Amino acid sequence: NWRSSSPSRLTLSLGLAHGSGDSGGTQDSRVRQTGLQDNNARLGGVTAVRYYGELMAPELSNMTISTVGIGRRFMKASSIELIWHTYHQDIASTSLLRTSIDQDPDGVSKDLGSELDLVVGIRRFERWDFEIVGARFEPGSAFPTGEPATLARLQVRYRY
Repeated sequence: NWRSSSPSRLTLSLGLAHGSGDSGGTQDSRVRQTGLQDNNARLGGVTAVRYYGELMAPELSNMTISTVGIGRRFMKASSIELIWHTYHQDIASTSLLRTSIDQDPDGVSKDLGSELDLVVGIRRFERWDFEIVGARFEPGSAFPTGEPATLARLQVRYRY
């Protein structure tokens, strides 16, 4: 992450995550996420984002995820972030582990697709937090009959 010290308060984020796959085309049995990870962190805004994607939210296994993001803080305690992810399998496989995408890949192509996330966080009020999330997943060639998926979410938290 890079944060500007200028009044614009811009944040640029770059990420590359890789989880290996077995050469036999099955999911890697040597390295697994523990289940304790939450795929959640602050990149530069006032609210946490799912850094592997708000909609796809995969487990990092047999996959490479590239991420580019830009964000800006505005008002007193609010932010907006636009984050782009691309997903590729390490070894082409007909399954994905723990993802929000219902369709299975074809096992021929490694290109799983891409996702664009928009996250707006508002923490202007003493005990109230608001988060607005929009996400769009465009399937890659690994989903030859796949349809795009869209997510819209409003989250309101009251802190006491």
